Amino acid sequence: MVFYSSDSLTLTEHGIAIGLTHGALGGGHVGIFFNETGEQPRLLHLLWHQTLKVEPLPARGCWIVATLDIPPVAAKHLSAQIRAISRKLPKINYGIDFIASKGSFQGSKYSAPRGSNGLTCASFVLEVLSAGAVPLIQDQTWQPSAANTEWGEKVCAELLERTGDTKHVAAVRKSYNDLRLVPFELAAAAALPQDQRPVDFSTIQVLAAQAKAALETACPVMPQRIA
Repeated sequence: MVFYSSDSLTLTEHGIAIGLTHGALGGGHVGIFFNETGEQPRLLHLLWHQTLKVEPLPARGCWIVATLDIPPVAAKHLSAQIRAISRKLPKINYGIDFIASKGSFQGSKYSAPRGSNGLTCASFVLEVLSAGAVPLIQDQTWQPSAANTEWGEKVCAELLERTGDTKHVAAVRKSYNDLRLVPFELAAAAALPQDQRPVDFSTIQVLAAQAKAALETACPVMPQRIA
């Protein structure tokens, strides 16, 4: 599992890297670095409720990245899919339940499955990669925690304050059952060699802590982000 500064990032035509930075509300924030045809690497990430962004490098804030280890044919397919999503920039609600959101992307088309109320920055990356036949985690092994409950309540309060959408907030609060895909877990899973993925919950915990430590070493100042 190797992370390095996004300042040193270079990508082949179909190269893909997963980026990790600090996030607000007590967590990290993740996104996808990719090459737009004939241009410099760009960053695609779900910043917040209905706020999917594509940005050129250098990205705002301090990021560390890990190059995604996938075969060339898969990389060509996935990079084309990511480029298409970055051009469409669909409106995606912010929702925590990453189990209900399985299958959110069919190729480059986003459509929330029945029972899903949106994605987080981490489940957005998970679903994009899953649609490109790059599974990262064994989601059935994920465990609830009190920390997830506390984080989820903060998210719901922020959603209510910013959007005023009581119906959506109620659905988010009801749905996630104290389960959360933490950005550090997602980044650590994406940084593994392909023969070690998809990874289970217990295995990823130590690696997620290492990813968090790598970020804190490279980027000691926390910018204000939401996810």
